[in-house]
Amino acid sequence: MIAGPVLGGVVAGAIGTRSTFLALAACSLLLAVWGAFEPDARAPAERESSFLPALRAAAAERLIAVSFIVILLVAVIGGTLQVLMPLHLGDEGVTQSALGLLYAGGAALGAVTITTTGRLGDRTGRLPLARAGCLATGGAVAVLLLPLGTDLFAFMLVAIIPIQSVLYGVGYPLGADGADRAGLGHGLVLGLINVIWGAGAVVGPVLGAAVATHAGDRTAYALLVVLSVGAAAAIAHLARGMRAEPTIP
Repeated sequence: MIAGPVLGGVVAGAIGTRSTFLALAACSLLLAVWGAFEPDARAPAERESSFLPALRAAAAERLIAVSFIVILLVAVIGGTLQVLMPLHLGDEGVTQSALGLLYAGGAALGAVTITTTGRLGDRTGRLPLARAGCLATGGAVAVLLLPLGTDLFAFMLVAIIPIQSVLYGVGYPLGADGADRAGLGHGLVLGLINVIWGAGAVVGPVLGAAVATHAGDRTAYALLVVLSVGAAAAIAHLARGMRAEPTIP
């Protein structure tokens, strides 16, 4: 996430898009060869690994439901902003290399945020962080509704990335916590979370761009704010349900 924007912006601007993609393809092939010689990992035998029973158990586990909400939200918001914000800055004259550096800087801050959030979640609990992350992300996107100049808009592009990275820092660990509660394999649950992320990463850019085309960028940003508040409310509801569950000795 840090190197990608640099490669796609600065490096591609210097050596060309075709050469950059060819170099990345070569790296992918080398990783495939390396992976072919690594020993496989196996899930513990006592965990449920059959897909349909595991899917039913995952759907009934509230922590997994929260992880689905969090990851879907960050995928939709991230995908939408990655379409609209560079287009806006490009219209303002910001170059490809500059955009790459902006995204790389945001990703570097995001890496710090994910690490910090993961450790904080271990100590204080992840559900409050999940709610706070949804509200903070919605608040940051709400700033884009203001008439910002180019420099402030570019600053918000960098600032939003670490803010929404909080959701990654709690979303995947919540899925693993839920897998432990439900007796499911981590790989299966995290695979389901990645499916949710993929759906959001497809829907976000398509829906966001369609809304922006017909009603303007600010309308698309306002929709993301509404989704963020709705996600926080849904997480609060699920958290109350967990507190109401009987304690199993």
